Amino acid sequence: MTEPDRSRAHWALFALGLAISLLMLARVQVAGDGISLLSRGWLLAAKDIWVPFGNPVASSAGGYVPGSLTALVVGLPLEFWMDPRAPILLILICHVVAYLMLDRVVGEALGQRARLVFAVVYWLNPWRVHQSGWLDNSNYVFLAGALHTWACYRQRHAPSFIHSALLVGGVGLTFQLHVDAMILVIAAVLL
Repeated sequence: MTEPDRSRAHWALFALGLAISLLMLARVQVAGDGISLLSRGWLLAAKDIWVPFGNPVASSAGGYVPGSLTALVVGLPLEFWMDPRAPILLILICHVVAYLMLDRVVGEALGQRARLVFAVVYWLNPWRVHQSGWLDNSNYVFLAGALHTWACYRQRHAPSFIHSALLVGGVGLTFQLHVDAMILVIAAVLL
């Protein structure tokens, strides 16, 4: 396969994954945690009430997701479009940005051929496609993981304060959305 053919195939796979995610977005049904998230976003968008904690955590410890960023990432899209799909559209945009960041790292680290495999294994992965089409805290972690990977890769070749700040800030903000940010903390410590 020539380089232009490989590039066309890569972007065709990207377009296919995006089309599937957009179809899921159009047909979304909100329930469970999504309703809890929408209530926080709606309070911010419609009533200017910023809930200072996230939705309840389903764990043995109970409690709430630690931060108030949940209200902001759900409420801001509702400011522009008062529809349950608005925050999910932001999630999809985050998934696109995450893919583009990771695609660049894969291309630089493993070569252009690996980008085609990455498009199939990551972008068309049924789990990733499913996560891009509904409202849940964990769906925001894709961008944080991509930012973490991208910043670590950049730090490896050219350490800088900006990349370190992105790592720390990204993990801190992600922890306000989902407790899985601890995985990024463990990865950073291991690196």
